[in-house]
Amino acid sequence: MQPISNQDTYWKDKLPVDYEDMIKWSKYDLQCETTEDLYNTFCRGFSLNDGEQWFSIDRDGKKCVTVSAREALEEDKWKWTYLAESRFEEVADYFNLPKFGILCKFRSKLLSPQTTYGVYLVYKLSEGYRHVNPPPVLVADKGSHPKEVHNIFLRTPQTPVISYTAKNKALNPSNMPKMEDLPKERSDGWMEVQVHKFQTRPNIKMVSARLSLSSYDMGFQGLTVQCLEFRPV
Repeated sequence: MQPISNQDTYWKDKLPVDYEDMIKWSKYDLQCETTEDLYNTFCRGFSLNDGEQWFSIDRDGKKCVTVSAREALEEDKWKWTYLAESRFEEVADYFNLPKFGILCKFRSKLLSPQTTYGVYLVYKLSEGYRHVNPPPVLVADKGSHPKEVHNIFLRTPQTPVISYTAKNKALNPSNMPKMEDLPKERSDGWMEVQVHKFQTRPNIKMVSARLSLSSYDMGFQGLTVQCLEFRPV
């Protein structure tokens, strides 16, 4: 990259202060003629860690990281396949089992400090999965003490939500699903749902997510996972 001139100060201020480290961590050539070009490259994003991570910034200059399914999923109960519309080389197809785990860890410098992040499961459902009204999925944060749990939906329920707690009591209004617990369709055609939220802390070297996702009365057959995305909320 050419030296930054005074006229490029505006674009430099939009980049992370340690943007040069991000460039060094990428194995791809990120040479840009201007700082504006470099900023646009960071907004589009680029690959890290031998293609298993994708780094980018949002419009506010906050860092975002996407981790491939191969690197994010804990259990070895997946069928790994190629899908042309995936950002990563492999996606994970799940078999009819009631539970799977998420375990991923990366350098804290890939996220902005003192920032609240949402963690999103990026996935697709098969045609057969869409024609049922599945129960919620229980998400447990195995890294919290005591263990924090909440429900999410991989498909927006078409009928009134029924409680799936241990006591099997009807949900009261305070327990109704929140917007972040419901899936949304992304601009790239995939679905996403927030599975975790946290704030980055100072003086830590690594960020990790340790989650367990459990189906109440059916497996995850028909679920295809592309990645886990960390972005500011």
